[in-house]
Amino acid sequence: MPEPLAATEPPPSPPPMPARLERLEVDYTALDALLADTNRVVERIQAMLKWR
Repeated sequence: MPEPLAATEPPPSPPPMPARLERLEVDYTALDALLADTNRVVERIQAMLKWR
C-alpha cells in the first residue's frame, strides 16, 4: 500500500510576491473640461425650463 502523499511530497512553496506597481499618474485635464461643459449645458437647460 503506498504512503500518503503528505509523507512523500514536500509542502508546496508559497506563491511568489507580486512586483510592486509604480503609482499611475493620471491627467484629468480632459475630464475636468468635459465636466465643466456638462455643467454649462445643465445650467442652460435649467434656465430654459424655468423660463417656460
